[in-house]
Amino acid sequence: MTTAWFNGSPLLVLGGRAPQFRWGTGSLQELDQPPLLAPVTKHAATVGSTERIADDVDTALRLATSPHRGPVFLDVAMDQRLREVGPCLMNHPRRTSKHARRAR
Repeated sequence: MTTAWFNGSPLLVLGGRAPQFRWGTGSLQELDQPPLLAPVTKHAATVGSTERIADDVDTALRLATSPHRGPVFLDVAMDQRLREVGPCLMNHPRRTSKHARRAR
């Protein structure tokens, strides 16, 4: 991530934190990563809920690819990553953005 920061390379890193229900109990992955990565990223944050993942990833991709390009970090709790959501993410209104077209 530091190399991406210094080279201005767009990069999205998704971290995995302890499940929400275990936060504060001394769980193995209970480390607040965004403050540690903030100095070498354009943006470092924790996704608040499963329903926010699509919006937060879209925002992160826009930040990573806008001038001065660089790395972005999103921390997602394990229970949020494994939770099933409906097809709303596939029909996300920003799915037609330049990032989605580029990924196809």
